[in-house]
Amino acid sequence: NIYRHGYTKFRIILIKKQKESFQMEHEDSKWKEKFCEAYIYAITAQAGWKVAKWNVDEGLIDATIDTCINHVEGLQSPYKIDLQLKCTGSPQTNNNEFISYNIKDKHITKIKQKTFTDPFYFILFNVPKEKNHWINHEKEGIDFKTILKYCGYYYEFNPENNDLTSTPTIRFDKKSIFDINFLNKLISGFSTYKDYSQYKIQRLKTLENLISK
Repeated sequence: NIYRHGYTKFRIILIKKQKESFQMEHEDSKWKEKFCEAYIYAITAQAGWKVAKWNVDEGLIDATIDTCINHVEGLQSPYKIDLQLKCTGSPQTNNNEFISYNIKDKHITKIKQKTFTDPFYFILFNVPKEKNHWINHEKEGIDFKTILKYCGYYYEFNPENNDLTSTPTIRFDKKSIFDINFLNKLISGFSTYKDYSQYKIQRLKTLENLISK
C-alpha cells in the first residue's frame, strides 16, 4: 500500500510537471509568433509593402505580403510573396555561416501537394532565449532607439529543385537577411512592364511543366 501510494503521488507530480511544461512551451510559441508578426509589419512598412493576409497556423502559408510595381511606361503591376514563419532561440549554426532548421513532416507533405503561383519563402527568426532581451531601448542623444533582436533570414523554396522532399533540414544563409534591401531587390528587375509580364509567363510555364510530369 505504501508503494502504491508513493507511485500514485509520483505520477500526479509527473503529470502536473508535464502540463506546466506544455503550457510554458505554448506560451513561448505564442509570444514568438507575436514577435514575428511585429518584425514583418515593421519591415514591410519601411519598404512600402503591406501585409495582405495573416493566417498563422491555418496552413502552409502564414502570411502574404504585397506591393505595387511602378513601371517606366506609367503602368502598375501587383507583386506578392507568401511566407512560412519560424522562430527559434536555439539556432543550429554551421561555421557561423548558416543556421539549420528542421521542417515538420506535415509541412513537407503540404509542400509536395501545393502549386506555388507566387514566390514562397521560409523566414526564420533568430531571437535571444530570454524574452526580455528581444527588444532593447537605447538612448541616442535626446531620443531613444528601439532595436529588435536579432533578425530574420529567408530561404526561397524553388519548385524546380525541391530538395525538401529528400531532407527536412533547411540551411539559412546568414547573409540572406529579411530586410528592406531584400524586398527592394525582389522588384528591382521589373522596371518595364515587359520584364514583369515575361517573368509571370515564365513562372506559369514552369509550374505547368512540373504539374505535367
